Amino acid sequence: MIWGCTTTSEVLLKTQLLPFVKKCFRTTKRCIIQDDSTPCHRAKKVRDFMKTEGVVQLTRSGNSPDLNQIENCWYLMSKRLIRHKLSSKQELINTIRKVWHEEINEKYLKTLIQFMPRRIKADIKVHG
Repeated sequence: MIWGCTTTSEVLLKTQLLPFVKKCFRTTKRCIIQDDSTPCHRAKKVRDFMKTEGVVQLTRSGNSPDLNQIENCWYLMSKRLIRHKLSSKQELINTIRKVWHEEINEKYLKTLIQFMPRRIKADIKVHG
């Protein structure tokens, strides 16, 4: 994860997550957010904020990266970053943006979504 500063969860939720969610889901009144159930995502302050804003948090195990599509995105990103000899913070930022926009695009994300039923069936088969 790349952060150029430290922020409080409330600032991040109010200025980044909530506006993004409202923009993406402006045609529906119900929004569900999936996270990896880490303690920072389950803090009382975060839960209270989400409840106040009408956002439902989908509870799932953090030990199921195969069912969390963003893990595929981070894996692809790390594979692409390893290929580059980056010598500055700006080169890193530029490369991340390039990979995100050129490779982690709508087509890639749709492919991940299309394979989700197969992953769920495989997970159920293994874990019962």
